[in-house]
Amino acid sequence: MNNTDFLKKIKEEKLVVVVRGKSPDEAIKCAEACIEGGVKFIEITFTVPGAAKIINILSEKYKEKDVYVGAGTVLETDVAKDACQNGAEYIVSPDFNPYLSEYCKKANISYTPGVFSPTEVASALRGGCQILKLFPGDIAKPQGLKALKGPFPNASFMVTGGVSYENMKEWFDSGATAIGAGSNLTIKAKSGDFEGVRQDAEMWVKRIKEITK
Repeated sequence: MNNTDFLKKIKEEKLVVVVRGKSPDEAIKCAEACIEGGVKFIEITFTVPGAAKIINILSEKYKEKDVYVGAGTVLETDVAKDACQNGAEYIVSPDFNPYLSEYCKKANISYTPGVFSPTEVASALRGGCQILKLFPGDIAKPQGLKALKGPFPNASFMVTGGVSYENMKEWFDSGATAIGAGSNLTIKAKSGDFEGVRQDAEMWVKRIKEITK
């Protein structure tokens, strides 16, 4: 999935669930529960043991469905290459890495870098990135996003960190294109309550549709 296609789809769905876990089994079950709850974008972070294999399993299972599995916490090009070879459809990193950006361009795969300051936003936009990950959102806060939208009104931001069911409307009202949800949505996976994860995912998807229509 290239940058343009990723941006188009993410504008429609507006939600990426960031999946972590202490084991591959936990991460897979958590991702499956989110997908059953209506989530279309799943980001498997490379802090999860066996992340590339997890991406491969999920990509194969849902390749005929409207589900997009990507790789998160990607810091180096060799990790991005491993993710892509295992079916990742997009790459997300916590910073802007020009080498990683160039690799993703050549591989024709979407790259969403983490940004926080005006300088980082400008660098990522000059690098051809079409959607930027505002991270950490719990430090930037909605006011920080509003401030960045001032000099960069056409930039598209996916906010990750500090996004909750209760405050997501404030983020969208402040200019977020999409939100990245982590433990605030998937916390029940830690106790093995994957049905609870499915129910929470369903609630988030429904809420986003209500407040962004």
